[in-house]
Amino acid sequence: MKSERNVEIGVGTFKRDNKVLWRFCMVSGWIVMTASTAAYAILKPGTTAADLTFLPNPVVGWLDENFNFRTFVMTLGVCLVPAFLLASGESDNVRRRLLSVALIVLVSLEFIQLWIPTRRFGWADVGYTFAGVAAAEVLVLLARRVGSATPPASGKGCSV
Repeated sequence: MKSERNVEIGVGTFKRDNKVLWRFCMVSGWIVMTASTAAYAILKPGTTAADLTFLPNPVVGWLDENFNFRTFVMTLGVCLVPAFLLASGESDNVRRRLLSVALIVLVSLEFIQLWIPTRRFGWADVGYTFAGVAAAEVLVLLARRVGSATPPASGKGCSV
């Protein structure tokens, strides 16, 4: 038995089942946690990942060695889970709006580094941020395409 509720999600009230409500709550929670961590990592005075105490030392070392690429990894960390939770065709508009907002916020944080004396702004970071958001969308579309492929019926071979 499906329980339905009216849920207000930004632009209006929608009649959705509990599964959609659960996904909305998961996406919201993930975005708040990871965007807050990203904001701290981007705006803190130091550039080392060692300030993120929850990361194991090998991860910190890898992130510090791959200085600009870590922006791509961080962007994927923020965007990939919500993108996959909103991977269904009916959620395309919501997913793309969410990814657009994440892109705007993360790029804005990169530009704020212009006013932090111990940090420096770099166009490479902006490029990696765009690439991370685009990679999240492409991975969702690729997974959806691979998942929708139907195997051949039994007894009938695969024709090339």
